Amino acid sequence: MLIPKVSWQTLRDHCLLAERLGFDHAWIDDHLTSPADPAQDWLEAWSTLAALATATTTIRLGSLVSSPVVRHPALLARQALTVERISQGRLEVGLGSGYADSDHALAGSRPWPGRERAERFREAVALVDRVLRGEPVEPGRYYRSRIPPLGPRPVRSPRPPLTVAAHGPHAMATAARYGDAWSTFGGFGLSAAEHLDRTARQARRMERACEEAGRDPATLGRTLLTGRPLVSSENMWAGPDAFASFVSRYRAAGIDRFVFYWPPQDYWPHGQADEDTVRRIVTDVIPALRNS
Repeated sequence: MLIPKVSWQTLRDHCLLAERLGFDHAWIDDHLTSPADPAQDWLEAWSTLAALATATTTIRLGSLVSSPVVRHPALLARQALTVERISQGRLEVGLGSGYADSDHALAGSRPWPGRERAERFREAVALVDRVLRGEPVEPGRYYRSRIPPLGPRPVRSPRPPLTVAAHGPHAMATAARYGDAWSTFGGFGLSAAEHLDRTARQARRMERACEEAGRDPATLGRTLLTGRPLVSSENMWAGPDAFASFVSRYRAAGIDRFVFYWPPQDYWPHGQADEDTVRRIVTDVIPALRNS
């Protein structure tokens, strides 16, 4: 997970390092500005993804997550089709309902009530799904676009994978209907035990949402965004044993994909995620976990 609050050169270098070390994905946080500090420097996500697509060769790229608050879903689908082609099929599209008041303010919209947010999200995800598949779209309740089949057709068939962020029942139903993967962060400001327990309960709810949608839960990837104190009080980068224990416990809780804020040294106090330890974990521990 790359936070675009640094210079383009620094962000590119962080992504290239992740690629050299063998990570599967590089994700970009997608807001109009930093929710924590709107005055902070901030690179726009999809412009950055297009640039990273030309700077990298193997790592898959994506937004985590793009929302209909920031972009009309028709525009988002067009951006995704473009970056998917530039990256030669290495794109995953992350979608969320949007939470940041700063995005609403800059987009010139009022914060949506919960029901409207859920309905808009489901309609937006359905629109993006159809456009990426090359299918026409008729006007909906919130998004009045009539869209013919759009090109270019994606390199990956039938469309780039969708990762849908969801924590409540309505968003989970949307993830079960349209997602190739589901994403959660577990929760903010929790102890290690509380975070693990909440994540396990979320994973079970997501399984039930799949069953209610008539879908085999095993066909939906389950992603945890973690790796900084705000998300979990546990420092999984403290050493190889700590990292292996963290991944093993969350695997048992139902998680099969892990997204870490990168590089870890930027998010943990000095000395608690030193570069040598991170490299040992990435080069030795992660390959062993993949094969276990």
